[in-house]
Amino acid sequence: MAGRRDSDPRRLARSWRNAQHRFLQTDIRGESMKRHLWIVAVIIAALAAGWWLGRGAAPARSATTAEKANADAGNPDATARSNAPKRTTAHAQSSAPTKTPSVSKPLPPPGTPLKQTFDELKARADAGDAQAASRLYRDLNICFAADAVIRSNALEAEDILRTQNSADPVEVQQAQLDNAQRFIKGSGTLKILCAGVDPHILGTLPAASLQAAQLGDANARDCYVHRGPFVNPGSLVSDPSSIDTYRAQAPALIDSAMAAGDWKMVSMLQYAYGPSGTNMIAGLVGPDPIQHYRYLKLFRLGADGYRVPQLDKELAYAAKQLDAQQLIDADAWAQTTQQAYFKGSSTDAAPQNWNACAVPSE
Repeated sequence: MAGRRDSDPRRLARSWRNAQHRFLQTDIRGESMKRHLWIVAVIIAALAAGWWLGRGAAPARSATTAEKANADAGNPDATARSNAPKRTTAHAQSSAPTKTPSVSKPLPPPGTPLKQTFDELKARADAGDAQAASRLYRDLNICFAADAVIRSNALEAEDILRTQNSADPVEVQQAQLDNAQRFIKGSGTLKILCAGVDPHILGTLPAASLQAAQLGDANARDCYVHRGPFVNPGSLVSDPSSIDTYRAQAPALIDSAMAAGDWKMVSMLQYAYGPSGTNMIAGLVGPDPIQHYRYLKLFRLGADGYRVPQLDKELAYAAKQLDAQQLIDADAWAQTTQQAYFKGSSTDAAPQNWNACAVPSE
């Protein structure tokens, strides 16, 4: 599935924009909603935010643009481009920071308390230090969920120790003790990293996510597009303008993700356009059966393994919402886009229940 790739980054981004649709956002269907109780409140707030945002600012819902001249007839690339919806000019501006080569001193050692490193990391990130921006995003993301994780670890360790059976083989008992110790150790590491981190520091998480994303952190990019200011719902109350920032900045992140062949972004986009989208992005964009099919088709082209039959069922259902010409155009778009920008397995890159804001292991 490896496809051709344009060696000129500017041509690559421009080519994608010619084939890209208007601004959209998404949630992912499979992400677990059980690990943190506050996520229920987030979803409710997201629905309200979607309504609020869409009152006068949502882009038009027309699914396709006019066909190009007859000279393009029969050309799959031209067909794909001509039928890709365009974003409104309101989203054209971006105030992304400039990424500069890192020539500064090394980052603080991993695990250094965030309260001690915050000012330094933020200053370096503001100056365009991509590594510092990524580290700041990572540590803030970890500390934002630290209390919930510590509680979960304590319950897991307690459950392991309570259910131990002395009749089990020694190696089984040892493995259980090792697991309990792992949970306890993880909590200890979190307590050191996040000691003294107050709500003011945690409130900078949405801005830090955007900054790291703009400086090239793919994990931060996926998280910001996925949740935006709702990565920390409390910050939305203190800074309502973060929604406007999200609306203005996310389109460029989507462009860069697609040009980089980010299968996770495809997964999010197909869900955003689908009938089940319930988060802030889906509330802003609204359902679009043509774009839902296009991105689902693109994801299916990269899929393998046990998920293929289910994806085929979803694709067959989505196809019923389109007429014959729309299907032809959508299939051509998906094929052209995959060949131009994507490689590898979509289902490996975006497995079921993947979490757009999960912090990868160091």
